[in-house]
Amino acid sequence: MTSGRDVETTKTNYHNDDNDNNYSTSNSLPLPSPSVSYGKHPPAADERAEKTILILGAGYAGLFLSLNLETYLAKRSDCNIVLVDKNPYHQLLQEIHFVAAGARTPQQVRIAIPAMLRDKKIEFIQATVNQILLAERKVLLSTVGVGDVGTTAIPYDYLVVALGASTRYFDIAGAEQYTLPLRSISDAGVINVKVQELLQGTNDKGRDVKESSHNEGANLHYKKIVIVGGGATGVSLASALSDYVRSYRKSHPSAIDPSNVFIEIVEATPTILPGWDKKLVRECMKVLWEKSVKVYTSVPVAKVEQNKLHLKDGTIIPSSLTIWTAGVKGFDVKTEPEIPKLRDGRIVVNEFCQCEKYPDVFALGDIAALKKESTDKIFPPLAQVAVRQAKYLAEVLAGYIVKGKTGNEKFDYSIKAQVISMGVNDYVGSFGDYVITGDVAKIVEEFSKDAYLRALKSGGEDMASNLYGSDTISQVLAGITFAGFTFNRILHRL
Repeated sequence: MTSGRDVETTKTNYHNDDNDNNYSTSNSLPLPSPSVSYGKHPPAADERAEKTILILGAGYAGLFLSLNLETYLAKRSDCNIVLVDKNPYHQLLQEIHFVAAGARTPQQVRIAIPAMLRDKKIEFIQATVNQILLAERKVLLSTVGVGDVGTTAIPYDYLVVALGASTRYFDIAGAEQYTLPLRSISDAGVINVKVQELLQGTNDKGRDVKESSHNEGANLHYKKIVIVGGGATGVSLASALSDYVRSYRKSHPSAIDPSNVFIEIVEATPTILPGWDKKLVRECMKVLWEKSVKVYTSVPVAKVEQNKLHLKDGTIIPSSLTIWTAGVKGFDVKTEPEIPKLRDGRIVVNEFCQCEKYPDVFALGDIAALKKESTDKIFPPLAQVAVRQAKYLAEVLAGYIVKGKTGNEKFDYSIKAQVISMGVNDYVGSFGDYVITGDVAKIVEEFSKDAYLRALKSGGEDMASNLYGSDTISQVLAGITFAGFTFNRILHRL
């Protein structure tokens, strides 16, 4: 670490637990200053001492925030931006199902953080987060791969928690023991290995199962992959695996017949993709049917055993390989004292993405429980929401630090378009009241990824960054950028 910050090394014990809490609201953002107590107006910008903005997590929210803040604060010599993540790379989590299905390599869905931060005034620390000491304004870290060297204490003036989410098993017996999660590139790699072993017949635990319903009463031996959870991850994974199974034998002649491999989704709610546009859901169900993916709905899992799922309605589903995508919870970050959280571990924040009791602490992305005022519902854990929260907070913090300006614009965002991967090259989306499929949906998805990467590399200065703005001018410019992108793609395909 090369900044002028004071660093302490210590060892500590800690504890934490989750609580349900009510939300409170305010009319303006009550930002504190490092040199004054809470509740006082901040001093003029040129009177402040050197400040450290500590960002925990380099996911969609954390990395986007750090690079946009660096653009705003590049000329400030009194500001340190510190980014912490346990991995030396940024994960494109929206594409990890492709790795599980053999359509991408791990290298294709990750971005090296040191390379992204080259020539930027951002300090990157590869470490795990042990505990946040709120009263002392410090975060305790363990440097990755160094061994038992104690805990490093990093002080902060502003803290942003963007640590994402982890798999939630809902206390279902056997779920964690007998299923594979899909929350990281590493998880995806494990799944791909297990699927290949299954298709080649080298996985002893993924033994054949028997069921008469698949072949008109015949006692057929076959392989079955069961995905628990019909959200976006589960649906995209099932579609991609269906493509993978059907193409695998072309390059592996000794693999089992793809007609003897079945893929099923088990969803506890009445529909797959709960909360998504109903017309889009119907189109996705059609694609799953075409790909021979069977879907169970309104059937929660009661218990998981090796090679077997027990549903609450008494149904028993045999399984050669079970993958769990049924839910997520906020990353288990320990704080002292404890801060308000929901039962799923997400940190309760106000409409400024800010912890009410600690106005120097913010939470973004999947770990944040932020209500949308117009619907009184919590924003869903989506990458597009996380990135827009990051853009919003970058502007707010920069405005405060540079101009001493306390903003009164609350975070708000309405999802206008959604696209979901339904196979290696298939996409379905909704745009307003319209459902889009085929090349149109694919171009929208390609544009979204291209705009995100360009916005990252430019620190928010590329024209593509307007996609994440909420004002009219930004939306118009984003439309122009999309039109140009589409024109170039069409020319490329002619």
